[in-house]
Amino acid sequence: MQRKIIHTMKQTLRMSVADNGDPDGWVNAKKNYTYDETVEFLNTYLYPYMKHLGYRDCTIASGQIGVCTNLMDGGVLWFSIDSNGGDIVYWVSPKYRDLSIDGKLKNKPRYKFQFQFAKVSGGPDNVTNSISYIEPYIFGWDGTRNGLKDGNTWACKPNCKNCGYCTKLIQMNSWKIPSDYPW
Repeated sequence: MQRKIIHTMKQTLRMSVADNGDPDGWVNAKKNYTYDETVEFLNTYLYPYMKHLGYRDCTIASGQIGVCTNLMDGGVLWFSIDSNGGDIVYWVSPKYRDLSIDGKLKNKPRYKFQFQFAKVSGGPDNVTNSISYIEPYIFGWDGTRNGLKDGNTWACKPNCKNCGYCTKLIQMNSWKIPSDYPW
């Protein structure tokens, strides 16, 4: 499933580039986009090139505001652009994206997959990486497999808070859930 969604997003991006030109100017990754600015970005660069059933304002459990897009397969894509760049989270299907009491989407690491685009490198010059590619979430990753499992708040480990690196861990295992996956 996670392989399918990254393929779909890359195909969407390729079609948009064909119509809209060089994507490196599409995102101002050094600012936090409002809900309306994110919708404007999506309406310009992604929604015309992907099938979806509509979108809504939504906040994930961490408090980060974004746009939730209902997909034809029953999954949900969450988009957000902040001062570090763009984030995409994919929830596999409605039964796995339980809503909390206050309406915020919960982190269910086994059924969600995180990606990034136009992320700030995090190096001394904080260069924004190209928006021309979407990849599993690796912001702040040290480049080691161990860093995916035991590193910072995004590490893929039992009881993790954010678990953003889990998608990268699966990618490094040929898009199969590895035997040491924490769930």
